[in-house]
Amino acid sequence: MNRLGLGYEALREIHPGLIYWGIPGYGRTGPHSNLGDINLIVQGMSGLMSVTGNGPGHPPLKTGVPICNVTTGMFGAMDVLTALHHRNRTGEGQFVDTSLFESGIAASFHQPSQYVASRDAPPLSRGATCTR
Repeated sequence: MNRLGLGYEALREIHPGLIYWGIPGYGRTGPHSNLGDINLIVQGMSGLMSVTGNGPGHPPLKTGVPICNVTTGMFGAMDVLTALHHRNRTGEGQFVDTSLFESGIAASFHQPSQYVASRDAPPLSRGATCTR
């Protein structure tokens, strides 16, 4: 959008109350910030697929729904509502962004917390055990 002259900085010059929502796949900075994304790849990169599957010797499986897309939409809606509240109080717009990768991390929070608490790898869904 920046290359087209439609980035947040350019547009807020025209409309200071603009609320601009960006959805980078892997965030705006970092080693993967320039990569494209799709839900399936982000599920794997975030570790979410490491807890799905049919057990040892079987590859990880994607979740039954495009969970990274769904959670990104929900987080983004909350971000925009918060920015709207801020704008209503101050007249000032904001740039908000929600990455698919961060949403994948958030969706898989339970498994790492189980590991930190017990030092045991959490089981795969469907009752299979995880080997790492």
